Amino acid sequence: MLQAKYNPTIWGRNLRSSFTKLPATENRDSLFKLGGTLANFRNRISHHEPLIKTDIMNIYSYFLKMLGWLCPDTAAWIQPNCEVAKTMRLKP
Repeated sequence: MLQAKYNPTIWGRNLRSSFTKLPATENRDSLFKLGGTLANFRNRISHHEPLIKTDIMNIYSYFLKMLGWLCPDTAAWIQPNCEVAKTMRLKP
């Protein structure tokens, strides 16, 4: 839904009302690229691909960034309650 073809009809007027904390330096294309990275990671998990060489903390930071633009309250709740960072420090 963040592809350029949807920009005028869906996102033209609604981007900043949907992503309320989107910085002025970011735009629909920024969201598209970030969303694509997250979707690709989700697909890799769904297809049981190995993630051993994947920078999980980088992906996690992308997730928190996008979520923060969409719903800052949820992002603020996830940070102290999610154990991704703790688990990654343990290097399982």
